[in-house]
Amino acid sequence: MENYRFTLPLLPTPGKLTTVYAVDGGAARNAVLTTMATLLAERDGAGVPVLMIDWDTEAPGLHDDGGAGWRAGVPSASFRPGLLEYFEACRDHLALLSAHGRHGADADSGDADSGELRRARQVFEAVDWDPFVERVDPSRPLYLMRAGSFDEAYGERAAAMDWEALFAASPSLFRCFAEHMGRRFGHVLVASRGGRSAAVSVCTSLLADRMVTLFTPSRRSLDGICGVVRRAIEYRASHEQAQRPLLVYPLPIDLDGADQGRRLLWRHGDPAGEAGGYQAVLEQLMRESYALPGLSLDSYFDHVQLQQLNPMAAIGATALSMARLPRTADRFSLARGVGDLLDWVADGCLPWQARAELALSGRIADVRAADPEGSSPALQTALAADLFELGRLQRQQGRDRQALASVSEAATLQSQLWGAGHADTRAGRLALGAQLLACGKADAALGLYRCLFDESAQALGHAHPDTLAARAGVAAALAEGGQFDAALGHADQVAMGWRERAGLNHRATLQAQAAHAALLAKAGELSRARMLFEQALEGRERVLGLEHADTLATVAQLAVVLRQMGHLDTARGLQERVLASRRRLLGVDHADTIEAGLALADTVAAQCDLQRVGELCGPLAASCQRRYGRSMPPARSAELEIASVLARESGLGVTAAGAAAGAAPFSAGPPTSSSSAFPAFPPSPPRPWHSVDIATLGAPHESGFAICTDDAGSEGWRVQGGAAGVATGAASGAGEVAASCAPFSLDRADAGEIERGVMRLEQMEDRAAVEARELADRLREPMLTADVEPMVRARGVRAILEVYFYQGDTEALVAFTSQQK
Repeated sequence: MENYRFTLPLLPTPGKLTTVYAVDGGAARNAVLTTMATLLAERDGAGVPVLMIDWDTEAPGLHDDGGAGWRAGVPSASFRPGLLEYFEACRDHLALLSAHGRHGADADSGDADSGELRRARQVFEAVDWDPFVERVDPSRPLYLMRAGSFDEAYGERAAAMDWEALFAASPSLFRCFAEHMGRRFGHVLVASRGGRSAAVSVCTSLLADRMVTLFTPSRRSLDGICGVVRRAIEYRASHEQAQRPLLVYPLPIDLDGADQGRRLLWRHGDPAGEAGGYQAVLEQLMRESYALPGLSLDSYFDHVQLQQLNPMAAIGATALSMARLPRTADRFSLARGVGDLLDWVADGCLPWQARAELALSGRIADVRAADPEGSSPALQTALAADLFELGRLQRQQGRDRQALASVSEAATLQSQLWGAGHADTRAGRLALGAQLLACGKADAALGLYRCLFDESAQALGHAHPDTLAARAGVAAALAEGGQFDAALGHADQVAMGWRERAGLNHRATLQAQAAHAALLAKAGELSRARMLFEQALEGRERVLGLEHADTLATVAQLAVVLRQMGHLDTARGLQERVLASRRRLLGVDHADTIEAGLALADTVAAQCDLQRVGELCGPLAASCQRRYGRSMPPARSAELEIASVLARESGLGVTAAGAAAGAAPFSAGPPTSSSSAFPAFPPSPPRPWHSVDIATLGAPHESGFAICTDDAGSEGWRVQGGAAGVATGAASGAGEVAASCAPFSLDRADAGEIERGVMRLEQMEDRAAVEARELADRLREPMLTADVEPMVRARGVRAILEVYFYQGDTEALVAFTSQQK
């Protein structure tokens, strides 16, 4: 075991350095690191050497936590040199090179950075590393660089080692150390101490290619790992020589063996939506660090969790004999949990990639390597199937362009293998057409679907499922291109074909009815769309159940049609049902739940129910931030923006989540310095004038003016009026609008005149103009008292509210909404 000198050949591909960091709990960190090292050393037939480095010089313990196997028969093992002695030798040699001026020529020639890098490499070429590394397992290529030689002077020498001064003397030294060790070891695992010392910065900011961060169920622990990750990434982003990727893998550790309820509460937060769990915090950290707004760690945290580490941490070295791990481990063992982590860490996969995607990517890579020429039909068939599945996963994650590449390659392979007439080839081309539509390539999808429809109809008949599927694709592509008449004809034929083939209650028939109804709604034929949606909903409730995903989707679509028709009460009831079901089945932070909540909030805002708007907005804003972060707010309608601001200003329905934010979760203007941390949704549709400070709605400036900017950035002044006040604006074209707004008398106003007035008000581009306010005031009473169509009334109410909102007249807004009740 006393192998001070051994030879390791240079690796064809440099290894990666992984730092294992924990805010506290060195025993848990060492247990994870030694388990990782042992499992990595067993891979590939135990042919890849793995090095463990104990960089926690203040509280070293890795040499004890690795098991008693390597200490047997080695009385002097505690006095073996390690990391501390190695860098002392490097420091001395660096001083020797500096004293001899070995890099002066480079500095004189203006190439000081290159000279310093070469000098750092000379240090590691001159100082042998192998006397400081020991092999700790004779059955695996597992090596250890302990913290140092634990003699009587170790404490003084550890305290005297100035890592910051060493970095100042040679900024490239630690980067060259990682490079030097990576040429000989496939994996280098570094145990970093917690805190914010210079040694921690070396391990996290300078050395690491990957970082595993351990945290426990406490805010202190979670904040600690977020802080160290941000500092490491900020350093690399701000220093040109240090700019290289850093992959971060959070690792939750439950020290209490918590039950399922507490574990889910820790991960996802309060089911009421008032407190977020660690997953939302870490997803936000990843979004900020990698500038990826849509990433999700669902699959990662479904697999990467460690349980029951407390007994191991308490017992000590006997329980932590990682060098003698059992060949098989049950699903509750540390080896199984760390093995799941290595599915991402070992090959540098991204933590937001689904585990199923990792397996598919591995199989695809294996097939490409085994059959690079594509000469094996069996392997190419398996490759096509895996590519289709990979495309499906990528589409679920919103990566449509990557999904298109995968599905396109798979469809090409199937066509080459089986020809155009094979059933698998048709299925592949159908999937390719759907993906083309998802990527916005309607023309290409239409050409593919038409060709497939003609071939299938000729070979199989018009009633075959493949023919009907191709025809449905033709309808969808035509509708995407605005050719609604032709699209509706094809959709009607598809629904009729499925009724004749499978009957009224078959799922395919119900799906065809729902698709036909959706096209009718898109084409503006709302009455027919409502009828078909109601038929499809009745069938799905009978066949699939009241809370099946397809049933709820139909309920949501029917509610949208009813709202467009002006039946707000009925639409609201359906949307309340969808939201309640999705909260119960999917959770408050699921994307479908958020979409259902925002759709309901839109309808409630159109009804001017400020109390309910206030109740919805706080939890919705919190869910949006946890799900999407601050960089990806879903856009909402203008009436929701107006109603949410009014609810905040009036103090109506403010929940704990909303109150904690300190501002409105939905605002109609640009964020101000006092804005909430929740997403601020921009106005829809955009207007030429926007208020700079939305707070002026509740408390106008004492002068009665508010600063405004137009879209070009020029400034102007706008008068803040009362309920009967008139706002003056500087918008262009106001005279042209006024010419088309002839006044009408309330005594003789009929439904047609009111509708024409609503249309004129909707067409005005400047909601701050005098003419817009005059027309809104004239329409106000007829809109509430006259006998008009529900759709016209909803449009008029929305247009009047927008005028009052953009003129900053809170009194008029509150008075008008009160009159509607």
